[in-house]
Amino acid sequence: MKNIIIFLCLCTICMCRLHAADSSRADSLLLKLDQAIKERPIYMEQKELKLVELKRQLHRQIPDEERFAILGTLLDEYRSFNTDSALHMAEEREQIAIRLGNREYIDNARMNKADVLGMTGMYKEVMDLMRNIHIDRLPVDIHPYYYHIYRTVYGLMADYAVTAYEKKLYTELTDKYRDSLLLVNKDNLLIHTLIQSDQYNVRNEYDKAIRLLTDYLALQKDYEHDVAICAYTLSESYRLKGDKEKEKEYLIVSAMADMKTAVREYISLRKLAVLLYQEGDIERAYSYVKICMEDAAACNARLRKLEILEIFPIINDAYQQKTEKQKESRLALQTATTETVTVRQKKNRCRSLRISKRQMDISVSIQLLR
Repeated sequence: MKNIIIFLCLCTICMCRLHAADSSRADSLLLKLDQAIKERPIYMEQKELKLVELKRQLHRQIPDEERFAILGTLLDEYRSFNTDSALHMAEEREQIAIRLGNREYIDNARMNKADVLGMTGMYKEVMDLMRNIHIDRLPVDIHPYYYHIYRTVYGLMADYAVTAYEKKLYTELTDKYRDSLLLVNKDNLLIHTLIQSDQYNVRNEYDKAIRLLTDYLALQKDYEHDVAICAYTLSESYRLKGDKEKEKEYLIVSAMADMKTAVREYISLRKLAVLLYQEGDIERAYSYVKICMEDAAACNARLRKLEILEIFPIINDAYQQKTEKQKESRLALQTATTETVTVRQKKNRCRSLRISKRQMDISVSIQLLR
């Protein structure tokens, strides 16, 4: 019995030390994230310069095929930066494709439009576009993009479904297109890793997802975009597993990468703000959710706006209450300090008067003796 108690005590000590180590790592990462946020204007300036350079290339006299390709690069840059601009690029690509009479280009451009519209929550418009695109006439290298759009939109529709029937239907369709994506993305390590880990999460095989994503992340330290996506997916695996410290850690890693790649459409910082609010770090939570709100507005990401509007009033109220309490505490401290100083001054004056009276009494006594 004694040995069992000792063993349990040792286990408890080890668990406490591990928890402390995780907390310390998260605190250190938060400081790095704060620094990345401070440096964000630099990353934004670099992004703007890149966009200006790409747009400058469009002013040259170039063949439509080359213009179509440059617009595709611009679309990629704008997708998580400004959805209005991304949609405009997709529409320009569609016009060029129609002018060229190139069926492959037309389908590609219309899938671009569907992709961007899906980000804004316009699911009906996405489906209207996708119904007229037939996978059997698409080149093999575009099949993953086709499946990706369906898998993403059905996934979002499942998330926002009102009835249990709709949720079940859209979840089954999401699973179907996820399976298709796995089959056609075997040569794309990033996409295959993300889709496979997503499937593991759906099947409650969280440890498999964690191992897969951790191994991939270890090789991607110099690729911020890949880090942002994989770290977020890894945080989801830990969330589903019930490990809040690890979930928080990888949300921070993902948010840092998002800040450094100058994107405005993201999830990690918002979810991190909620976790920090729950832990009582109100000031950070408020600071982060404000950044999320500003970025969602600048990007015109409607879904992100709706998500943020669910939590912003709660965190804002908590922040305002805390600020008010701090003001009251400072006022009370100032009042107490002022009263203390006043009392001391009164005491000092009384003491000075007593000393002066005593000195006068001594002086009179001396005069009488003389």
